[in-house]
Amino acid sequence: MNHKSQSLSVVMVTQNHSRLLDRALESVRWADEIIVIDGGSTDGSLAIARRHTQQVYYLNHPNLAVLRRYGVSVAKGDWILFIEPHEWVEDMLCHCIEGILVNSKGNTQLYDGFLIPIQMYYQQRWLQWGAERRAAELRLVRRSKVKLPDHSPFANPWVPGPMLALEQALQSEPFRSVEELFRQVSQRAQWAAYALLENKRPSSLKASVPNLLIQPTWAFLKYYVGHLGLLDGAEGLTMAMARSYYHFLIYSRYRQLLTNSKQLGLIRAS
Repeated sequence: MNHKSQSLSVVMVTQNHSRLLDRALESVRWADEIIVIDGGSTDGSLAIARRHTQQVYYLNHPNLAVLRRYGVSVAKGDWILFIEPHEWVEDMLCHCIEGILVNSKGNTQLYDGFLIPIQMYYQQRWLQWGAERRAAELRLVRRSKVKLPDHSPFANPWVPGPMLALEQALQSEPFRSVEELFRQVSQRAQWAAYALLENKRPSSLKASVPNLLIQPTWAFLKYYVGHLGLLDGAEGLTMAMARSYYHFLIYSRYRQLLTNSKQLGLIRAS
């Protein structure tokens, strides 16, 4: 990257994403540094990541928030770009980010963070509706301003100052098959369940039997009907079912973790 006035660190957390890493890391090779935090891969992800960067850290921990926070702690760039292993940066977004880094005294320096739209694909179809429609997420942040919540399943970053939404999208293809979709749903539900447990005020209501029924049903209706996921055809139905299953797993696993913790005396039984 030439003539830039600010530097960029890319932070990625991965666990068993060997099939996806090459495309994701190759798409950000223009960054000043690439930081990969591996949460316990057993599929060769570490070796693949090391082909693209020397800054690969192995931290076997079930909580994504802990992994992402460590990535931020070792970053040295003025700005941080968060990407997932299943995402990639195309040329238009790359040029936009380069412009922000070069424009050290322009209007872009009034902002602490930039929201980037996520354009998601499933089985080669662009999902335009449901939960996967082109929503923007805070992904590009000033390192000196970024905050990461203590009790969040995905440690979504936030900044105290103003933000600006970009038009250029980050491309995303998190799964190519139904099996891969539900495997990742299971992994993310596990992270979310641990985050609920780590909340200092665990609630028995969250683990109640009615919640196991109500939350998944509500999630399906919300994303398939309310967010018009039905317009994405069979792919939209599959994604709505996955959202429903995700909510079921969160509360069923949280119920199990809560029970185990009470038996071990880690949480006082109510």
